[in-house]
Amino acid sequence: MLPKQFRQKRTNKIILMNILIIGNCGVGKTYVMTELLKYFKCEQGKQVDQVYYNTNDSKVLYKYMNEPTPETRHLRNKINIIGKYDGSTFQGSDRLSMSVMTSIDKYLETENGVNIFEGDRFTNGKFIAKAKPYIVKILGNGKEGRAKRGSQQTERQIKSISTRVSNIEANAEVDSSELLLISLKNILSHNIKKELTKFTEVWKPQQLNLF
Repeated sequence: MLPKQFRQKRTNKIILMNILIIGNCGVGKTYVMTELLKYFKCEQGKQVDQVYYNTNDSKVLYKYMNEPTPETRHLRNKINIIGKYDGSTFQGSDRLSMSVMTSIDKYLETENGVNIFEGDRFTNGKFIAKAKPYIVKILGNGKEGRAKRGSQQTERQIKSISTRVSNIEANAEVDSSELLLISLKNILSHNIKKELTKFTEVWKPQQLNLF
């Protein structure tokens, strides 16, 4: 069974739900988001107050919803990738305002579809209480990723975020960003409720030692 935090309903074939990706700095959260953005063709930049996001909400999406083919079957669900994604070196949720939480209520009331969040701005109890997301944690210390992108974060910042991440109870944990990306592509391309149920049963935290 899916945890109580998971909520899903359909309105005119649109699935409404929130997913939050968490993990230490450098584990690949932004990488997962940029790859999902490309895979689901989230090419439209939009904004609700201080919340910037990319979406595939368009006439093309609705065509694929009603006339899917094997090549376009993964484009049937509306996907919103939260953050500023413009190809710059540092992109994603870290480029949102520090006060972005003041706009979350309006965003959640305004936008439908599958909303995917990541990063420090949303790794907190206030956001989780409001959005009630399905939470996935990418394991690892992120050291290699931070070095690769030339991170300027201080040890104090890294430790603070690590502590916050460790205190959040995730619905599933995976050991790499690549594995999460493969899984989310599959989950978001099919019956999301069914696929997330299977994902949870395999990757719930207490079973990680079996893999």
